[in-house]
Amino acid sequence: MIRRSNIVQACLFSLVVFAVASRTPTAEGGCGSGDCCSVHSEPGCDDFDCCNEVCAFDEFCCFLPWDSSCVSLAEDHCGSLCSASVCPGTGDCCQAHASPGCSNALCCDQVCTSNSVCCSSQWSSACATLATQICDVCEPPIVCPMAGECCTRHEPTPGCDREACCDLICAGDSFCCRGEWDDVCARHARERCPNICVCTLFADLDGDGLVNLRDFALFQNCFSGNVGTVGDECACADYDGNDRVGLADFKAFLEAMTP
Repeated sequence: MIRRSNIVQACLFSLVVFAVASRTPTAEGGCGSGDCCSVHSEPGCDDFDCCNEVCAFDEFCCFLPWDSSCVSLAEDHCGSLCSASVCPGTGDCCQAHASPGCSNALCCDQVCTSNSVCCSSQWSSACATLATQICDVCEPPIVCPMAGECCTRHEPTPGCDREACCDLICAGDSFCCRGEWDDVCARHARERCPNICVCTLFADLDGDGLVNLRDFALFQNCFSGNVGTVGDECACADYDGNDRVGLADFKAFLEAMTP
């Protein structure tokens, strides 16, 4: 003999299956009348996609009152619907930060629709990466070196051919790497990159117009590896402009030597 509780459970389950299978969008576009993000006494909620998503996890939400469990599922699985007040947030959409959401409302909503955690917890590096992929507000990163000499203007191309100097100048004026390397960029390079703009010829440490064994002897005195700083007398040995004369500079020196 089937116990009464089993009969009740079987009947209730049948009613739930029928309710879930037969739910259709209302005139307002949902499968119920209440707010998906708030507890209410009616089953379902007023956003059809969110309602479907929640009821796929817990079918009782579309048959019994929309309780706190249904709201929690909506918060977890309905994108930014339940986090709309977070967008726009205060942080840069393209950079990770501790607060939820980001400063561009459209991008914030797009990212949180794909990953709701970005609007409920913190804007992590994963959120920032997602923003660079789906939002128009994130510019591609600046990658140096580029074509063109650092010490002279070369419009309309951006950037210049010495990585450290290019990075240094564009960190202070991104137009030099996103727009063009104009007179302003070249002047900054001459002021801030003496290792390339003071030297007529890289690695010509004795100033005779050649790079040979005499320069190699001077280069050895300048070699500092990954420590120390470069004095004025060794500026022409610092190819990458990182204020040290290391292996990368030595490789560039060998390539510059006169046959």
